[in-house]
This record gives sequence, C-alpha cells and structure tokens, in this order.
Amino acid sequence: PDGWYWPNTVKFAFITVIVMRIAVQLSIRKPVRIAVSVSPVEAVRITTTDADKFNDTKKLYRRITPFSLAKINFSRNRKRTFLTLLSLSFTGILLICVSTLLLSVKPVAMAYQEFGDCEFSISLHPSSDIFDSYVSLSDALQQKNPFNQDFITGLSREPLLQDMVSVQGCTANIFFPDNVNVEDQPYYEIIGLTREYFENHSDVFTDEGLDYDELVENRGIIIDDSTGVIEKFAHYKAAVGDTVEIETDEGKKIPFKVMASVDLNDKLYKGYWIFVPQDLLDTIKVKTSNFNIKLLLRTDWENISRAENRIYELCGDNPNLEIRSIREIITYMEQSLEATMKTVYGLVVFIGLFALINLINTLLTNLISRQQEFGVLRSVGLSDKQLSEWLRTEAFFYVAATMTVTLIIGTISGYILCRAFSQAGLLGTLTYTFPLFPMLVFLVVLILIALGYSILAIRYCKKQSRLTDAALF
Repeated sequence: PDGWYWPNTVKFAFITVIVMRIAVQLSIRKPVRIAVSVSPVEAVRITTTDADKFNDTKKLYRRITPFSLAKINFSRNRKRTFLTLLSLSFTGILLICVSTLLLSVKPVAMAYQEFGDCEFSISLHPSSDIFDSYVSLSDALQQKNPFNQDFITGLSREPLLQDMVSVQGCTANIFFPDNVNVEDQPYYEIIGLTREYFENHSDVFTDEGLDYDELVENRGIIIDDSTGVIEKFAHYKAAVGDTVEIETDEGKKIPFKVMASVDLNDKLYKGYWIFVPQDLLDTIKVKTSNFNIKLLLRTDWENISRAENRIYELCGDNPNLEIRSIREIITYMEQSLEATMKTVYGLVVFIGLFALINLINTLLTNLISRQQEFGVLRSVGLSDKQLSEWLRTEAFFYVAATMTVTLIIGTISGYILCRAFSQAGLLGTLTYTFPLFPMLVFLVVLILIALGYSILAIRYCKKQSRLTDAALF
C-alpha cells in the first residue's frame, strides 16, 4: 500500500542472484566438460556438420536447390529443432486455447447464468441506519411491505412485462450450533418454499427423504451450502440432525432441525442458502403478513429498454426498492471479460517472448556456425539470391511447422475446453468460436521474424564475404 518496499526488493534481488547463479552453473556444466576434453588443434577442424551421424543412403542422386538445402539443415540437428518448435508450439497452443475459451464465452449467457431466467428483479432494500440492526429495519419494511396487492396487480397488468414470480421469505438472526457465527453478523435471508415447489422438485427432496408436512411438523430447515459460503463465513458445516435457533421478531429463539443439506441448483433462489416451508414463515415473523421480498419479471429482449423505464415509473422514488436489470449484469460481465482477456493475453505474450528468443537464438547460432559451409557453396557457384532464398526458406520451415502443430493440437484442445466449460456451466453456455484474429497476429509475428532473420543473415554473409576477400587480397 505504501508503494516501493526496499526490504522485500533487496531480499528478492539477492535470492534471484543466487538462483540465476545456480541455473547458469548447471547450464554450462556439460558444455564446459565437453570443451575442455577437446584439444585446440582438433577443435579448429571441427564444424557442426562433423558431429552429425551420416548413414548410408540409397539416394545416389539429389538435386541441390535452396529448398532442398533448407530442408536438410532444418532436420540436421533434430533435438535443437524439436526444442525450438516445442517452445513455439506451446505458445501457439496456449494462445489458441485461451483465445478460443475467451471468445466463446458470451456475456449474455454468463449474465443469465448469474441472474437467472428473468430480465428484471425488484427487491426489498432497507435503508441503512447505524442506530438500528439490519434485521429490525428489514422487519419494519416488510410489515409495511410495498409489494402489496395493488403494486403486484399494476406490474402484472403491464403489457411489456410477463411471467412475474414472487420470492417469499424474511430476514432473521440464525444461531448455528455452539454459536460459531455470533462474532459476525448472524442474520440471513430465509426463503419459504411452497408445497407446489416441493411437488415440482420431488426428485431432489424425495432422494433426501423429505416431505413438506413432515418439515412443517418438525420445524425442519434446509441448508444449501453448495457454494461453501456458510462454511467459510459462518464457520459452520451443515450436518443433518443439527439444531439451529432462529430469532423471531418478538426476540424469542425457536429451535429448528436441519433435515437436509442439498444443492437446489435453482436460479430462482440463487444467492439464498436457508430454506424452510412457507407455512413456518409466520412462526418466525409473527407481526408480518406479507412475505414478498423479491419480484422477478420477464420481457422480450426488443422491449427491454421500454420495460425498464416502465418499472422505474411504477416503483417511483421509493429508496427501499432495489431494481436490477439483466443489461447491468451483461455490462459488468463484458467489462470483467475484457479485463481477464488483457491479463491472460499479457501472460501469453510474456511466455511467447521466451519462445521467440529461443527461435532467434537457434537461427543465429546456425548462421554463425555455418560460415565455412556457406563459403564452400559460394565458391562452387551459390549466388546471393540463392543464399537468400535458402535462408528464408529455412526460417519459414519453423513458421510452417509451428503453425501446423498449433492449429491441429490447439484447435482440438480449444474445442474440448469449450465443451468441458459449457457442460460444467461455470461460464454459461459457450458457443465455440475459432480465434481467427489472434492466430493471424501470431502468424504475422512469426513471418516478420523469419523475414527479419533472412534479411539480417544475407547482410551478415555479404559482410563476412567482403572481409574474407579483403584478407585474401
């Protein structure tokens, strides 16, 4: 928070020096051992070609062209070529996988995944007051609930709005076993589930041995902590058979029995964790008769702007009503996705720089170590144009091989990633999109490096040739 912190800077600089020193020592250990074992006289007559293993071949005739020479040299040192292609291809595969995933994510699908199957929500939102607890403010608001019959009738008659659903519940202090959560704010929104909801989701509740009437009779409570929120913030891991206490609006603590810990996986109740039968809500809040806490509304996408304006007109200037629109969520998702793309692409570029440095190092090392080879071929008629074509073709072999591996493995991996994330539902429903633009940028960068290498290589060879001629003269 205070900016530059010298103690950490010096400490990590010292650690970095030690680590780099060890890395360099390990890297040069084998080359040094090889170098000291070769006498100076023997080293003078050794070229990179001498180290290769030559096998007998049935090809008694070869046409020597710049293309064939480039092909021979490309496959001469296979280990070095493989490692260079591996680093380049890894960068390309990582780029295509990340790009495919990010481009396939649709902010609209993510928004509906987060918001639910609706376009608007109107929730009770008590005004903050440092002198009263949130539960007291919530009770006071709900006892004069603005979601009365007239308000709901006005919304339901609006032709731009459709499929209105009401979520019923209340806010109360809940005390888990051993009061593990009393140090934090112990209040939760408690949702009342209807008998109809139990019947429509019998597959979930029947497997847990739950019955609506049994829940009412035993004051049963259902906890959905599939997201781990309660365990993390309230320090309580839900267990069937535990007894929790809920404080009523009269200050009494009523025991409730935990009868199930399930994952409702219901977008209607996304963001809620505590559930009781609806018939038990008036037991918790004796003074409340209207338990509507949220209204969810749908509309056609082309009418969303007009519908939003109409909702604000109907709600007026009531500060106790919170209106949320799917468009707000979409905007937030787009901004989050854009920030994520910048971060991830920055990481890919950082990794790609090392791969490009490896490619440049390989090409330049080959160039410097093959001066004798170039001199021999030039003496038997290799022209500057042919040498240029040879070096350019050799560089483009790396480009072609890298793009081939990237497109084959990267495309398959990207498609598998999209399917996996889409099935998991973490980012909504993904629509596979091939990252054409990122791949074109990657290809252009490789081509520019190949062209730059060939130009610099020709200039270097010409310079060396002039120096050699001057020395002979």
